[in-house]
Amino acid sequence: ALIASVREHLDDGPPGERVREGFVVALIGAPNAGKSSLLNRLARREAAIVTDIPGTTRDIVEVRLVLGGFPVILADTAGLREAADAVEAEGVRRALARAEDADLRLAVVDVSRETQNGAAISKLRAGDAVIFNKMDIEPDRSRFNHNFEGESFEVSALKGGGVDRLEAWLSEQVAERLGNREAPAISRARHREGVTRALD
Repeated sequence: ALIASVREHLDDGPPGERVREGFVVALIGAPNAGKSSLLNRLARREAAIVTDIPGTTRDIVEVRLVLGGFPVILADTAGLREAADAVEAEGVRRALARAEDADLRLAVVDVSRETQNGAAISKLRAGDAVIFNKMDIEPDRSRFNHNFEGESFEVSALKGGGVDRLEAWLSEQVAERLGNREAPAISRARHREGVTRALD
């Protein structure tokens, strides 16, 4: 019985891996939707370059945070659009791959202008969220119709409005998805090695 219990504890699957390596949250959306600004706001530092030039982010920019008491990897991805060149096309491919593999996706929508939001919103799954950004410029988002029935937030990544509520929700999601465990995850390599020796 003890051997079975130890073996089950070692084989903790994806949740245990996330506790060790980090719960991945991917920011996806059209160019200039404000993904990099939101990443910087949540990271509380200038981790990603922010310009008015579409396609500035061409590779994935990641920052490590602690939310809900667990490690989180926040990934800023290239804007989803028809790429202008081969480098941007590779960035878009990587963005889609990162979104596919992420534990949670945030589709960032620029409410101040008509943008192609369908590509990002179509990648969302149950438990993900839509982020209506730049509410300081355009407080009315009624024209942005979408079929996603999950959570949504109204924020200004530039000025910080609404970001606290989003951060609190993210913390709740991470804690809920990783914290519902009968036993704590084996998060350190030396602990895992010791438990493995005990099993042997």
